[in-house]
Amino acid sequence: MGSSTPPNPVLTNPKRAKQPCYEIVTRGGLRHKASSTHSVALACGGYALTPELMGQTILCGKGTDVVVELLDIGEQTVYEMNLGGSHCYQSDGI
Repeated sequence: MGSSTPPNPVLTNPKRAKQPCYEIVTRGGLRHKASSTHSVALACGGYALTPELMGQTILCGKGTDVVVELLDIGEQTVYEMNLGGSHCYQSDGI
């Protein structure tokens, strides 16, 4: 999967940080690890932060799926950054 648009500008230097993280598991078997401050697109419109996803119907690469497990995987090293423009993307099918 690629993009036909130019890359979005990075507005701030990426900053290494420790954050609580979760593994999202869907009814269809998709799995994705994300920080507690990461948002995911909802099928009904809008977004929800990772800790709020249990039972939610989310958008994914092949339509929609329901989050059936939200596993706390503890603090992980993440890289916080601020991007310009629209930066919706798919990762692990979600």
